[in-house]
Amino acid sequence: MSLIRTPFSDLSGNMFTFQSDRQNPLCRAIEIQLYKCLEAAGVPNWRKTCKDEYEDYVECVTRRKTKERLVCMHNERARQFLAGKIPDEYLPLPPRFAWRPPVG
Repeated sequence: MSLIRTPFSDLSGNMFTFQSDRQNPLCRAIEIQLYKCLEAAGVPNWRKTCKDEYEDYVECVTRRKTKERLVCMHNERARQFLAGKIPDEYLPLPPRFAWRPPVG
């Protein structure tokens, strides 16, 4: 919320949040849950009370754990390939229409 309320602040209030984002509804739900917790806890207590919600929100926005997991899987596959445990460094491609049937 801005200190001075103007039509511009009303229009741009959710510009930098995920609450109006239709691309990522999961982050939207987590952010709304975080703001509800922040409102209930208040300014002095939010770090202790809303710690889990804040960590979930930061993970949803940055995807840090997901990226670290992908790097670990890539490194493990490269290690197995160099050790000779698997024949190819990369898996073969799936059939062309494995996920969706052809249109038409």
